[in-house]
Amino acid sequence: NQIVFNSVGNVGIGTTSPGKKLQISAGDGGHLLLQYSGSTGNSGAVRQIFQRSTGTEASPAGTNDGTIIGTTSYVAYAPSGSSYRNSAAIIVTRHGAANTVSAPAKIALATPGTADDTLVDRLTVLPGGSVGIGTSNPRATLDVSTAVDGDSFPLRITSTDGGHSNDQLLGIDFAQNNIVLNKFYSRYDSSVGWGFGFKGYTNSLTGELFTILANGNVGIGQTAPKADLHIGSAFSD
Repeated sequence: NQIVFNSVGNVGIGTTSPGKKLQISAGDGGHLLLQYSGSTGNSGAVRQIFQRSTGTEASPAGTNDGTIIGTTSYVAYAPSGSSYRNSAAIIVTRHGAANTVSAPAKIALATPGTADDTLVDRLTVLPGGSVGIGTSNPRATLDVSTAVDGDSFPLRITSTDGGHSNDQLLGIDFAQNNIVLNKFYSRYDSSVGWGFGFKGYTNSLTGELFTILANGNVGIGQTAPKADLHIGSAFSD
């Protein structure tokens, strides 16, 4: 049988004993395909809809802050165990005040630790667009939080460019209306190694205003400081 309807109304595809309302079972090479073919670009294409209310289907009632709207769960069979365990999940939950034309929600990406399969929200996006990594209540556009200290930092920026020669490699641009106002970046000097630089903006980006070399020398208006603090361009031994 390709499709099975059991006595309690469960539907099975590829299985004769479905344990859920719809259970699709496949072996190696088996896939689930949702395909849409249309001539217009604004038709919505293929859509998966998770529809949630309180009350009943015939008489729905409003959802509340904290009501889970839908969860996509990923579970794997434990290698040394005897059951399936949580591996990851995408969870959409009603969040914040709602009204007759709005039911905002947050979306979270959750994974477990290594000790058990308890899911913990790792990345959260709030209705207004704020993103939290390590926090489910971000207080900025991007809020990164961690309990790790020592030499482990919450944010790491890596370049795959293996070559560098007196170059600006990694940094942050501060911009308004697509105009870069300031730059703070990691810089490489072939004579002393890695340091930091800062550029400002007048009518265009200026030269490097503030420099820290790998040897600890600091320059203000000087990109090659010759002392602990070197201000201006002129220096004599």
